[in-house]
Amino acid sequence: MTNDAIIQALRDTAEQHSDALSLLQCERVQVGRRWHSVYSELPVEALRIDGPWQYVIRSRTHNPALPASELRSGTGWPGEFAVNGLVLLDHPEPGSSDGIVRTSLGLVTRIANERTRETLEHHAAIALYSSLMKR
Repeated sequence: MTNDAIIQALRDTAEQHSDALSLLQCERVQVGRRWHSVYSELPVEALRIDGPWQYVIRSRTHNPALPASELRSGTGWPGEFAVNGLVLLDHPEPGSSDGIVRTSLGLVTRIANERTRETLEHHAAIALYSSLMKR
């Protein structure tokens, strides 16, 4: 999909859900010998093919507050956002060797507490993801 098509799909999905969507652009930064992640919030219109490729889609309705953006190690912000039910967007999807620009969406649909065995299903994120996949 082109940038314009993805932006339009995000706009249409936001309208369908009476929501406002934004992008959390996740980047890797090197501090000394270690790599960390940091994010910045952008309007969906800022999506671009060049530069950082890893985004998370934020729903203002279901994710009204965000933690402060600070350096995170390990899986960092993408991992934290994923387990909290935000939709991941890779644009362009890395690793394409044929030169074709691909975009991918990802979602952690549910998580389980290993100690209590309680599960949490991200129903709102599933609905958002499903709407985006239909476009």
